Amino acid sequence: EPPPGAVTRDQPDEKNCQHMEDASNTAIDTPVPDWLRWSNLYEENLRQYTPEGTFAAFRNHLPRLRDMGVDILWFMPVQPVSRERRKGPMGSPYALSDYLATNPDFGSFEEFCQLVEEIHRLGMRVILDWVPNHTGWDHSCIREHPDWYIRGDSGKIIDPVNPGTGKSCGWTDVAALDYGNPEIRQAMIDAMTYWVRESGIDGFRADVAHGVPVDFWEECTRTLYAIRPLFMLAEAEDSELVNSGYFTA
Repeated sequence: EPPPGAVTRDQPDEKNCQHMEDASNTAIDTPVPDWLRWSNLYEENLRQYTPEGTFAAFRNHLPRLRDMGVDILWFMPVQPVSRERRKGPMGSPYALSDYLATNPDFGSFEEFCQLVEEIHRLGMRVILDWVPNHTGWDHSCIREHPDWYIRGDSGKIIDPVNPGTGKSCGWTDVAALDYGNPEIRQAMIDAMTYWVRESGIDGFRADVAHGVPVDFWEECTRTLYAIRPLFMLAEAEDSELVNSGYFTA
């Protein structure tokens, strides 16, 4: 029998949630899952956690992590890593070549879904690291939708630029996405929706959330929260974003 508090993809924990607004009353109502208020968060680097670096190998460690008091597992990106311009032999897990697939070194998308189901059965939740700011250089969108990317003075697609200095952030293994194009906004929301609906994850940790326009997060989170209450964690210190109500934390 599943332990108390177990959740499943088909029966998300929707009934125990509250809504909160920031003091300005301009933020959206953020559905905060009740379980989040007392949860311990554990970040997981799948490819280095076990010698095998697979979903299957990590699954064997779930009972131990539960017994340690872990409530939420935060997976670093599980998607394929780009090969073009990659840094080091393995490349950065934040240089994605495909938003809708899993890294074949880890296992299949179906295996990830099975892992999520087992995590839920044990009474824990799952959030996935999401990379909205940029893609790897061999992502198909660079060929199929080059207008989704930011271009420099030379007209070529560029890596992300620090808005404070106007110079490259040094992330030369990735290409900067242009959120002035409504098509990339919708494609990103569609991809995040896919993972929530199909894999059953319980939310996202948004990488470089402050590098994406705040109004995108308003549109994005309204769509996601309409599915069910989620844990949305932002990598950001920007007050406009942190206090917007679009993120849980």
